[in-house]
Amino acid sequence: MSSTENQEAQLEEITVLSSIYGDDWAVLSEDCSTYTIHVTDGATPSHLSLDLQATLLESYPSEGPPLFDLRADWLSEEVKQSISSQLQSVYDETPGEVVLFRWIEWLREFLSTQACGLASLSSASGGADDSSQCVGEDAGQDLCDDKPCDLGAYDISGLSLSAADPDQDGYARQGSVPLSSTPQPAESCPKILHGETVTDRRSTFQPHCAEVHSVAQVMLVKDELLSNRKIASATHNIMAYRIFDEERRSWLQDCDDDGETAAGSRMLHLMQILDVKDVVVVVTRWYGGIHLGPDRFKHINNCTRSVLVEFGRVPAKDPAKLSTGSKHKKGSQRNK
Repeated sequence: MSSTENQEAQLEEITVLSSIYGDDWAVLSEDCSTYTIHVTDGATPSHLSLDLQATLLESYPSEGPPLFDLRADWLSEEVKQSISSQLQSVYDETPGEVVLFRWIEWLREFLSTQACGLASLSSASGGADDSSQCVGEDAGQDLCDDKPCDLGAYDISGLSLSAADPDQDGYARQGSVPLSSTPQPAESCPKILHGETVTDRRSTFQPHCAEVHSVAQVMLVKDELLSNRKIASATHNIMAYRIFDEERRSWLQDCDDDGETAAGSRMLHLMQILDVKDVVVVVTRWYGGIHLGPDRFKHINNCTRSVLVEFGRVPAKDPAKLSTGSKHKKGSQRNK
């Protein structure tokens, strides 16, 4: 990779990261290509966060990772060295490719699983006692113990949610559907089906589907999904729903791109083509640091259709709807 290609890769990476992390991303020096990212998992106490400062050398990413420094008063030098070794290992897994996004997400996962335990160990050695504020992902799970810390490399391709996964305390990161949108209906959340994950160039997609008969139920499904930490921390949670109001003989339908421009409207259009009703689909995407271009829309739509098939809303094979449905719906859509 030439110096020009390195510069292009860096510019693309910086543009993406500044879009994803917003105010947590800052430029320290454009001349030196030095940036800082404030890393927090959104649930761990704010004083147990850290700052990653990175300088992008002319040889990055083709010949090596960025120069970096970890800044967190509550971390010992020994732990910082262990983390630095793990970050180097993350780069070594795919040498020659941009790595900052994977570093940041590795650090977020580290904070969510190890921060409280390390802070407790630090306080036992004479630091401030933060153990009373440290709880794990499941209510009542105390992470402030003397168990050794597993600093294994973080692999975003392994992120997935199965129906058997326990609910976790969630949070809304920038760009996700706000938790404050929760309605207060008397009804319970509909059952949610979690589809199979699809991974392409380290981006992982997973669809979720539920039967709904009101916008209130759509909101309940959203918030139930966002109560899972991994889903809430995803780059995008794209949604579309269609509900047929039998009483008014009209459609209630809408979509949410959640930062993935035009993705929600494409999902909704596919659902119109398939003529599904009383259903909401959410496709979660964990961005892997590499642009997929138009392929991302292919994966989002394929995930949407696959979960609808699994949910029994669309036949597994329906040539009429798949090959000719689009033309049919274009004519009828004007009447909606």
